[in-house]
Amino acid sequence: MLTGPVRHGTPGPAPNRAERRGRRELEPDRPGRLGAALGAAKLRPRFGREVGILLAGVVPITALVLGAIGVFKETTAVWAAISVGLVTLAVEGVPFARIERLGLAATVVATVINLALGLLVVAMKVLLAH
Repeated sequence: MLTGPVRHGTPGPAPNRAERRGRRELEPDRPGRLGAALGAAKLRPRFGREVGILLAGVVPITALVLGAIGVFKETTAVWAAISVGLVTLAVEGVPFARIERLGLAATVVATVINLALGLLVVAMKVLLAH
């Protein structure tokens, strides 16, 4: 087992990788420049990995905006946004399964669980709104 610095004869637990990385990113390069370690060079690859989250909201938000400006009734727009969100959840189960190298049965299970969680959110919305 890896251990950290020894204090008074007792070894402490070694910081894990996330803890070490987190400390580096929070430490300033120079005094007075908090967060300077998170410059554009480090943010660009992170943005590339997270852009899918932003894009997943475009179609539901568009449906809501169309409802707000009167193209659809508001309730139609809300249900369209919820439906698009559920479809997105179902479709996202497949790339997850590929990344994790799951078989067909596990892919179906992951997709169904993802969709079930989305349906649970919709059910809570219906129960709370009515």
